Amino acid sequence: MPRPIHAVRRLVAVAALALAATGGWLGCGDPAPAVVDDAPVISAATLAAIPHQGRPGDGFVGSAACRACHAEEHASWHRSYHRTMTQAASTQSVLAAFDGRVIERGTDGWKLEHEGGESYVRERGTAAPQVFGPRRRVVMTTGSHHMQVYWIESAFPSREPELLPFVYMLAEQRWLPREAAFVAPPDHGPMDSRWNDGCIRCHATGGQPGHDASRQAFNTRVAELGITCEACHGPGEAHAAFHARPEAERVGTPEPDVVNPLALPQIRQAQVCGQCHAASGPPSLASDVAWLVEGYPYRAGDDLWATRGISRHPAKASQPAARVPETNFPMPADQWSYFFWPDGQVRVSGREYNGLLESACYQRGAMTCLSCHSMHDSDPNDQLAQGRDGDGACLDCHEALGEDLQAHTHHAPTSSGSRCLNCHMPHTTWGLTKAIRSHEITSPSVAESRAPIRRPNACNLCHLDQTLGWTADHLARWYGHERPELGTLGEEVAASVVWLAKGDAGQRALLAWHMGWREAQAASGADWLAPHLSMAAAGDPYAQVRYGAARSLRALPGFSDWSFDFLAPQSDRTAAGKAAYGLWQALPAGPRGRPARLLFRPDGTLDLDFAMRLQKARDTRRIFLAE
Repeated sequence: MPRPIHAVRRLVAVAALALAATGGWLGCGDPAPAVVDDAPVISAATLAAIPHQGRPGDGFVGSAACRACHAEEHASWHRSYHRTMTQAASTQSVLAAFDGRVIERGTDGWKLEHEGGESYVRERGTAAPQVFGPRRRVVMTTGSHHMQVYWIESAFPSREPELLPFVYMLAEQRWLPREAAFVAPPDHGPMDSRWNDGCIRCHATGGQPGHDASRQAFNTRVAELGITCEACHGPGEAHAAFHARPEAERVGTPEPDVVNPLALPQIRQAQVCGQCHAASGPPSLASDVAWLVEGYPYRAGDDLWATRGISRHPAKASQPAARVPETNFPMPADQWSYFFWPDGQVRVSGREYNGLLESACYQRGAMTCLSCHSMHDSDPNDQLAQGRDGDGACLDCHEALGEDLQAHTHHAPTSSGSRCLNCHMPHTTWGLTKAIRSHEITSPSVAESRAPIRRPNACNLCHLDQTLGWTADHLARWYGHERPELGTLGEEVAASVVWLAKGDAGQRALLAWHMGWREAQAASGADWLAPHLSMAAAGDPYAQVRYGAARSLRALPGFSDWSFDFLAPQSDRTAAGKAAYGLWQALPAGPRGRPARLLFRPDGTLDLDFAMRLQKARDTRRIFLAE
């Protein structure tokens, strides 16, 4: 049995050891102050327009009650993006500038305003485009890391805020129509969401939709907005009340503890994260109706599978596996592709638990989410625990491989090709405008990149300049893989070039991102990428592919000042693409000596006719990735 990745440590302090003579709040004395921002000022009007916060009688006490005894853990959680997943609108939480500008989607327009510490929007009228309607207050935000969306008070008296159909991209400080921030078909309409029975599932703690079927309305309540202490440790009211009592009253009385996820058995430990990071839902119609009223009954430490159906792709469901739920939350046949590759591997973010369940390291080993991730001992960006962002996360269990890493990887030990994650958790999942690592731990093969699966393999995502045939030869020689028939393109044209030009929209988005990935550029060179990226940026029908291609192109030497708007009209994008090609040709190194498999002629120019033929053969299936 592999040794545990983390030593289990108690998150619950023994209050008696911390008591001051006079006692302190919750009976814990005066702990060292945590670095926590001042509480935001929320207006009464905002509070009246968003779901009720607090669930009296249901055992929740709120994250503020944890701070006195658990100052360090409270501070590390407070720095996380889990905390700020959903917030009441305030001067601290609203990150976009509501500065009088008008943001537009087609003929629709919204004017953004700010006054008295609060943000407002006015919707443009359809009959009189220069006239904007009455002010509506921004009352709630979702997201704070890569992008942020805004909820405005309902046009009717209710606690059902409505979504502003735009996202604010934080790095670019730019507004986008919401559908342009996702891999969504070009003719996709506005992406609407209802917080009260949609986002509440995972963007709040203790969500209770409170649906009234007779009125088709909601009276929604949450324990707290955002993902807070009690989402992972369970309701803490009894625990806090116990420690608020005088010490003499506590002696000899059993302590009502809270859940320490690290102390749970493997299956239950992973379920704490799986309650949100999974494709799942109510397992029956009756439980779906109950969910709409009362919310999910699961609490940290419970058996998630007893009350939640976990989606398992039909391609996986036929494969018996240990430590995988028997229950299933099936999807309509046409919706599996929103979340999974054809072989059942997850292809969108937020479903990492599904990937973990299918991994041998979980099914036959001791691995859980907390083998690598930590809320309290990590960088908020990826929540990777200290020391878990390299090979150590794998070699703790696979010690023998670490003794002679090159014999296993056939790459120099210090190279990116010897990094465990690059081969066994490649970036084949999409979310938040970027590629992220697959959480189903597998080994690369050329078979996964052929029809019907068509998922880019780890080798060709790093060796962007090589063909599938090249990869097949190496895998056959190194690991005994059977070499498949690959056809002319598979043998003669670099896989990355084929995927970017003629793959489906999800493949094209992944390849646009990988062409900006420094580790791939180091393995493949970067001086040939610009022509391919400029074609994708200028001509791809999917906004997210154009966005990713332009981002990767701007990161190349000589292109930082290249002017391009991925939402501009086609004529403007075409002109910008031609300008990018001209910049590339003018680079000091000169476009010479690049191989034919990258679609270059002997004189170093791009074989545009061949490139256009690939694009005309593009996979035009409608792709929507439901992040």
